[in-house]
Amino acid sequence: MEFHLQVAPGADNTQTLYVRNRGEETIALKVYTGDFWIEPDGKESFLEAGKLERSCAKWMAVSPEELELAPNQSQPIRFKITLPANASVLIGVWYLWSRPPNLA
Repeated sequence: MEFHLQVAPGADNTQTLYVRNRGEETIALKVYTGDFWIEPDGKESFLEAGKLERSCAKWMAVSPEELELAPNQSQPIRFKITLPANASVLIGVWYLWSRPPNLA
């Protein structure tokens, strides 16, 4: 899934994504920020937060960062980006990672 947030310098934008476990077992999710870049040849690169010069990862937040969902349970995840007044074009990404429950 992909969605885009457009934020003016000095402003913020908060969006909510609802996730649902449609499986038969409890799942655990972790949400974190990162950097994203598309190479001239079209190859997508997903990088650690703050690795790129144009990264906005330090101004991105997510809540909750970790959650567990029982079968058929859903929960909202809030994404927020707050840019400083002197911001230019920046790029970042939120990752949603599924891991077995009870595994840190």
